[in-house]
This record gives sequence, structure tokens and C-alpha cells, in this order.
Amino acid sequence: MTLVLAWNNVRTNRMGFAASFTAVLLAVMLVGGSGLVVAGAGTRDELSGVMGLLVLSAAVSGFVSIFVVAGMLSLHVLRQRRTWALLRSVGMTPGQVSRLITAEALVVAVLASAAGCVLAVPYAAAMAVFMQVTGLAPTGLPVKVTMGPFIVALAVGLVVTLLATRAAARKA
Repeated sequence: MTLVLAWNNVRTNRMGFAASFTAVLLAVMLVGGSGLVVAGAGTRDELSGVMGLLVLSAAVSGFVSIFVVAGMLSLHVLRQRRTWALLRSVGMTPGQVSRLITAEALVVAVLASAAGCVLAVPYAAAMAVFMQVTGLAPTGLPVKVTMGPFIVALAVGLVVTLLATRAAARKA
């Protein structure tokens, strides 16, 4: 029931979740793309400095996206204050409201994470070309498409959203 209500809320209030969707999508794309390049470069010793840069980039992207998603979800909760009050007046408990907000955020996170994983492959290829052109990496930087970076990126998308939702749900 909560998941159906969350899906309907997300579907009818697309603009309210657009910024959160974009933040999660970009975080997953950056983490996944960096992971694909790291997976390809893991077998070559001359790329150890580049791998550190990519891992740091992915970590910073995930960390920053927590604050962006938390801010956007908090803004959504404030904008929907009348809706939450109406639901509370018809008998919804604070825990149920919190679970509804979490379910809405997870619907957005799953969709954004899937789209981010799709966009991670072209991003990784573009990043590898950019690093070769600028001289950060030698020519022939491989991009290896494996499941590991996608699993990590999906987990980052969901964990980032859950951490951000905890702060936003308290305000409801």
C-alpha cells in the first residue's frame, strides 16, 4: 500500500523529485564510470596514480550528493506540508508518514540509479579519452565493463538516498 501511494505521489509530483533524481543519477554515473575505468586500469601498474584520482572523485561525488539529495528532499517535505497534515488528520501515524517519504525517495533512487548505470558506460569512455588527451593517463587506457562497478554504483545510489531521507523525514 505504501509503495503504491509513493509511486503515485512521485508520478504526480515529478518536478518535486526532479532535482533529487538528477543528483542521484549523477552520483551513480560518476561512481559507476570511475569504477569502470578503475576496473580496466587495475591490471596496469603505470595507472596507479590515476586510480587514486578516480576513487577520490567517486567518493567526493557520493558525499556531495548526500547533501544535495537531503536538501532537495527537505524542500519537497516542506512543500508537501499540507499533504502530510491531511494524511495525519485522517489517521496516519508519524511512522507511516516517515515510511511514505522513504518509499517515495526509494522509488526515485531506483529509477535514477538504473539510468545512472546506463549513462556510466559512455561517461567512462569519455573520461578515458579526456584523461588520455590531457596527459593524465597513457594511451590505451582501457574501460572494462564488469558488474562490480555497477553493483557498487547502485548501492551508492540507494545508500545516499536512504541517508538523505532520514534527515528529511524527521521534518515531516
